[in-house]
Amino acid sequence: MSSAEQDAALLRLIKDRSEAKRRNALLESELRAAGKSLGYVGQALSEITASGAYTSSPQYVLQEIDKAPEICGLNKIREMLIELRDLQVNLTGMDRSARELGVD
Repeated sequence: MSSAEQDAALLRLIKDRSEAKRRNALLESELRAAGKSLGYVGQALSEITASGAYTSSPQYVLQEIDKAPEICGLNKIREMLIELRDLQVNLTGMDRSARELGVD
């Protein structure tokens, strides 16, 4: 591999690795937000009753569900977790390559 080809490969690795780290951080943040919303919904569901405090009523649970972001759907969470898992595997490989090339 020529020097120019090595430089191009190194630059591509740095760029791809940086983008992967940004995507990783975004996915982690979105999943934490979904977890927080699902926690509110779960707490409300665990205390549901037809009579009693408003925070135990079906109406309250429905309002909590309506406030939950779109990412709280279990299929969406599954997709995001699969993407995060695969991304982390790729990042591990990119980190190893970067160390071997002396970038880190």
